[in-house]
Amino acid sequence: MPTIMHKGELIFRRINGYESPMDVFQRMAWLMFCYLVFSFYLLLIPIMEDLALQICSAIVHTILLAFMIFYWYVASATDPVDVTIFLKLQATPRHISSAELLYCQYCDCKVHKKSKHCRACNKCVGEFDHHCKWLNNCVGGANYKAFFRLIISAMLLTAVQAVFGVRLLLLVWMDEAWLGASPGAWWVANISRGAVIALLFTIAFFSVVASTLLLHLVGFHMWLQREGISTYDYILGKRAEKHVRKTDNKDEGTSSVSNAGSGGGGAGAGPGGG
Repeated sequence: MPTIMHKGELIFRRINGYESPMDVFQRMAWLMFCYLVFSFYLLLIPIMEDLALQICSAIVHTILLAFMIFYWYVASATDPVDVTIFLKLQATPRHISSAELLYCQYCDCKVHKKSKHCRACNKCVGEFDHHCKWLNNCVGGANYKAFFRLIISAMLLTAVQAVFGVRLLLLVWMDEAWLGASPGAWWVANISRGAVIALLFTIAFFSVVASTLLLHLVGFHMWLQREGISTYDYILGKRAEKHVRKTDNKDEGTSSVSNAGSGGGGAGAGPGGG
């Protein structure tokens, strides 16, 4: 477990996403990734009907896989910490505007105003966007580009797998002789057709779900970039809107009760005065 010396004591501070404690979502991502990758090369490609299609699909999938692994590693291995914490600034230097730096009580020093202290990593992250449980690391200015390219490559990879998975599932389902006619399907000869269909269904299902969710995530971050805000800014904005709606509803309820009370008093006074 990574530690640093702070006020004479050793405290935890995560440097990258490969350090313990590992997040449950990170382990789930690794398992799902391995399952989809191995299933593509060991099941989907062998039962394709044409050698040229097998080669082309393998090339496309391998290229996307290489990009995804590379950006996954970069996004996880990069430490997005605000480097000003290493300076231990207790006051704003004269050459820096006082509005550029704010004091972090957890790091006990000045940090950039766009930084935020992540309690999961126990550090101030420069240009903080969000803490990603799938990477077990924060996403900030230092690794945001790698993160964005990662989700794009992952979306394309799962989309390719979803297309081939659904296609082969339908072909095997509708044609009982399909597996026997596939040139590379010799190794599934001892596996029942029902088992192959079940495997293809799980592959297609997880691929479709993953590609759909990743497409939504890519679109969301494209919108954030267009608006010039971070995920954290978006969350704060939604919280503020929710607070305003709750306050307005409370005010409307108080106003309605007040009006009902005054109206009821007038009605009661009428008959009494008559």
